[in-house]
Amino acid sequence: MPARPVVVGIAIFLSSATVLSVVALATPEWIVQDLQGTVTYGLVQECYDRSFVNTDVTTCVHNADTPPEWYTTLVFVILGTISLALSTFYALKSIAKPDYLKQSKVGGLAASVLFSFATLIFPGGFDAQTIGGSPYRLPENAGIGFSYVVFVVALIFIFIAELLTLKVLFEDIH
Repeated sequence: MPARPVVVGIAIFLSSATVLSVVALATPEWIVQDLQGTVTYGLVQECYDRSFVNTDVTTCVHNADTPPEWYTTLVFVILGTISLALSTFYALKSIAKPDYLKQSKVGGLAASVLFSFATLIFPGGFDAQTIGGSPYRLPENAGIGFSYVVFVVALIFIFIAELLTLKVLFEDIH
């Protein structure tokens, strides 16, 4: 029987990663660029922040020139988030029935693989005409935004949860 506090810790890390990945998907700040005002790029939309007399106006539109790498990243992040939600469900269910921890491990592993692929594929789209960089290299006036940082923190939480899960499963073997 796995220690309940460790399983609760696993569930907390997985649920936190799920929330962070949803936040990363919902906020269009994966890339921030300063072009006569701030332009932020999400996976499928871009937002323009313009300042007028004592007023800041933000306009968001669907980016018709979204690179295919970013659509691929979007698919991987959505599938990873679904895997995370299922993994969290199984981790919580394993408190009552420890056999479910193995399904939680598989879901977390799937999410970590999908998020890792997304992390590797996303910078390949920096050569989009709207951004003006080259694959894996942003131009001087652009930087990584809040959403990408949140996404990477979610990936770290997944790895922590996986390490805890493996610890519990290996303790059961011995």
